[in-house]
Amino acid sequence: MPSSGRFEDVYFSGDGIAETRQVFLDGIGAPDIWAGRQHFNVGETGFGSGLNFLSLWQAWRQSVPPDARLDYVAVEAFPMQTADMARIHGAFGALSEALVCNLPPALSGCHQVILDGGRVRLLLLYGDAREMLSGLEAKIDAWFLDGFAPSKNPDMWSAEVFREIGRLTKPDGRLATFTAAGAVRRGLEEVGFEMQRRPGFGAKRECLAGRFTSLTDAVDPTPWFAAPQLVPTGGDVAVIGGGIAGCCIARSLAGRDFSPTIFDAADGFAGGASGTPAAVVQPRPYTSEDANGWFHAAAHRDAVKLYDELDGAWLHRGLLAVGRDGPDAERFQHFAESGIAAGAEWLDPAAASERVGVPLSIGGAWFPTAGTLNTTAVCNAIAQGISFSAGTRITGLEPVEAGCRLLTADGASPGTFSAVVLAGGHAVRQLPEVGELELVANRGQVTRQPPSPVSKRQTAPISYGGYLTPPSADHIMGSSFERIDDLDAVDWRAPSDADDAANLAILAARLPETAAGMSEPADAWVGMRGTTQDRMPFVGALPDRAAYETAYADLHHGRRYQAFPPAPYQPNLFILSGLGARGFLTAPLTAEIMAAQMSGSPVPQPKTVLNAIHPARFLIRDLKRRRARATITPRCNTRED
Repeated sequence: MPSSGRFEDVYFSGDGIAETRQVFLDGIGAPDIWAGRQHFNVGETGFGSGLNFLSLWQAWRQSVPPDARLDYVAVEAFPMQTADMARIHGAFGALSEALVCNLPPALSGCHQVILDGGRVRLLLLYGDAREMLSGLEAKIDAWFLDGFAPSKNPDMWSAEVFREIGRLTKPDGRLATFTAAGAVRRGLEEVGFEMQRRPGFGAKRECLAGRFTSLTDAVDPTPWFAAPQLVPTGGDVAVIGGGIAGCCIARSLAGRDFSPTIFDAADGFAGGASGTPAAVVQPRPYTSEDANGWFHAAAHRDAVKLYDELDGAWLHRGLLAVGRDGPDAERFQHFAESGIAAGAEWLDPAAASERVGVPLSIGGAWFPTAGTLNTTAVCNAIAQGISFSAGTRITGLEPVEAGCRLLTADGASPGTFSAVVLAGGHAVRQLPEVGELELVANRGQVTRQPPSPVSKRQTAPISYGGYLTPPSADHIMGSSFERIDDLDAVDWRAPSDADDAANLAILAARLPETAAGMSEPADAWVGMRGTTQDRMPFVGALPDRAAYETAYADLHHGRRYQAFPPAPYQPNLFILSGLGARGFLTAPLTAEIMAAQMSGSPVPQPKTVLNAIHPARFLIRDLKRRRARATITPRCNTRED
């Protein structure tokens, strides 16, 4: 019988599976509670061994149609070792194996695990229960409260945790818990649950079950970042843009029973900036537990997991990051030694040289899960089976009762859709509905560089403020950054000799041994990125700017948030853009965030991250400061590795 030395309590009593079925499954009224529901959301405090999850997953899949979906959110401050979990619930066979093989590393944060061919999404929140639940955006149908006993682990049963559970519960939501403590019963009643005692399991005489009856919503402290209206599941969704962002959001929507169609002005996938000859994917060196750190850590995990599942995705595996200068190298060293990135290690110059095959006078962080991607193969594989309309340039959107009608330059319409996702990088600025969104076009030039006698021995990509891939015929070396304010005023698509020279100069300054003896560049590729002021993407419903300026005109007075209405969005319009030079890193995660917001699934990142990537964040900032947006000049023309 597994027990916790930290809390001096057992994970379950006697027959754990029988206990789960009686206390938790029977307590919420399973399987009747999900009968006839296409989508069911469960929350749990105390994931423990995963026994409750496996028991519910098994009961659910035995009683629902093949197209039903299950989302399960669980908080756990002290994740159990996977080997111990496997010993505890091996009786579940293939389900146990699938769970154990896909469990995330025991690092603080939000970790999404996709199981059962995409039918089941398990969102594990590793951290303090109150903190993790307060950042969760979800509506839960049923709860399992299964922390250790209130006397052993009082923080799991606090009034603050109960308030978050009430905030997150759907009307008529259910709850079951092994405890019968009076303080727990009263605490749950105070937040809106109607509680009753039930027979306990084994030697435990009683347990509790509840039904949520409260109709009072908690006050939102940031109503300008409120969740958007849901899009009816099964609806047709137009995705404008066939690059990595468009392909990833189409895939995520299809996985939630929407019917996406990708529209792109080009003739194939991986258009725009996504068509770069090689995309570098590496973790960002952030160790702080803030929105930036949470987001980029999760983005790298999700990206690697997705690309590992695709045949032919990786051109090269493993990457050495030496940083753009001394302080940047120190950040990479601290990050590599923190244990956050799986398998990362700091290499001295000799070890780094041996690892990548070329002489180096500086050390670097080795990331075995990073590398370079075949962009065309990746986009084609991700969007396989998705409807694609090639050579179709969308020039306008017309709201209609059924959703939104697309328009082309000749006035024709390729159809009406329940919702539209704008995922076309910088090109979304050409749509009048986007308005004055703070999105900057940054031109990037990638150089095809013939190898030298030294550099031809390079075996792994190196990042240094720029990046250099191992040669196939040539190295791929990049990439420049140049802000373009007026795309019609310059021929930005034409390669520039000066940019090739600048790319080579950056390599020579940071890695002179590798650059020595390199000849003139062979060729160049040019693309245009959509970039934001803070390097974080735009993910979410598209704000109605005029309505925002009216609704929140008094923000600069510091009035209390209760006086403000929820965010006014443009109906049925969403945006996934501003990924900049990190598109292949961030697109898989941002697509899952948006698909969850549109479908009503628990969102796989905390509210702090959702606010940091919200499309209205700069508008709200300016309204708080009462500054005209025109006086703020975004600084988005610096190099971004």
